[in-house]
Amino acid sequence: LKDNTSFDEVNELKTQKAKMIKEWGMEAAISMTLTKSHLSELMDNVNFFINSYYVNYFLITLYRDIQGLGKLRGELPEAISGETKTGNISEEVEMREVVEILNGEGFIPYCYLTGKIDTKTPRWMSFVTAASFKNAQLKYKMSLAVSGFEKKYLKMYKEKHGVYPFFNPQNCIVNSAQILLNGIYGGGLLKKLGFLLKSYDKFKLIKRILVQSPANLYPDGTVDHCECCPDLTVHNGKIVPVCICDNFD
Repeated sequence: LKDNTSFDEVNELKTQKAKMIKEWGMEAAISMTLTKSHLSELMDNVNFFINSYYVNYFLITLYRDIQGLGKLRGELPEAISGETKTGNISEEVEMREVVEILNGEGFIPYCYLTGKIDTKTPRWMSFVTAASFKNAQLKYKMSLAVSGFEKKYLKMYKEKHGVYPFFNPQNCIVNSAQILLNGIYGGGLLKKLGFLLKSYDKFKLIKRILVQSPANLYPDGTVDHCECCPDLTVHNGKIVPVCICDNFD
């Protein structure tokens, strides 16, 4: 890409690459690191994602000056600590800022994971949208909230397999059933029936926006990260969150 490439040209390239991935039977995803100075670009990227027939996952990582955390000590599941934070914090984005923008555009939070220390503030949050397409063009969309059906499904799946499902392939019939059962067990049944009736001859996708907030360092040197960290890794013989693994000796 050239330095003066337009946003539409970038989106066209993303569509071409995502289409190639889909033709090989794989799921395509896009990601972005969101800084304060680029916060205004969030919805442009979200709208591209929702309107794309070829991309079903969008990972948004909130910017953190990880290098500014300095050297860290400790190992999971015990506490992790460091020195007083330095570096560039003016570009850092808070989860509430993203949630406010998405809520204002009609997206409903689906599920979340809080911090190990701050148990009231989400560090991982997902937004789920049902979207119907015809000839690769978006026709209808609807934000979904989690219902008792999804919770029961996860419980039954784990009892049978011993683990939670990591990935479910896109299937029009299965997606339609999820939308219907979500309405039966979570409310808004008439709205979801209307969506399904309008979309009876269209391919229905379940699209997921995932927002993650990397670990941060409090003034007292305490490091907060996701409760039951979903992104563990082994670095130099220590079990640590992957988002800050390079800060350990």
